[in-house]
Amino acid sequence: MLDNGHSAVKMGLSTFEEPQFVLPSAIAFPFKKDRERFKLPKFLVGHQAVNQGLNLDKLALSGRYNGRVWTDAPSSWSDVELLWACGLDGLEVDVTEHPLLASVPLHAPKALPRKLMVRLCLAFSKFFLCLHVV
Repeated sequence: MLDNGHSAVKMGLSTFEEPQFVLPSAIAFPFKKDRERFKLPKFLVGHQAVNQGLNLDKLALSGRYNGRVWTDAPSSWSDVELLWACGLDGLEVDVTEHPLLASVPLHAPKALPRKLMVRLCLAFSKFFLCLHVV
C-alpha cells in the first residue's frame, strides 16, 4: 500500500494495520562541491533530507531542497518517483510479487488520479503486476 501525504509517504503491506515504513516527503540534492566537502551522497531522502534541509544555512550548504515532494500538483514527478523507490527499498519486499494500492486524496484535482497512475506505471512498470488507484 502506498499513501502519499503532504508531510510523509506511508508504505506497508495490507496484512498489517499500521504502515511499516513512513518517509518524510523531502528530498535534498547537495551540489557537488558540498557532497565532496562533507562526503554526502548524490541525494538525501526522507529524514536525512529533512535534517540536511534544516542545516543548509548552518553548514552553508548549497543545492536543491524539496521539502514538499507530494502535493496536489507535484512540482517534480522525478522527486516523487525517487521518494517511492526509496520507500519501497525500505520495505524490503519483492515488489514483483505484490500489487500496489495507491491512495489519492478525496479532494484532489480531477487530473491527479490519472497522472498518479501514469507516473506509477512509468516508474515501476517492470516491477508491478497490477496497479489500483483509489
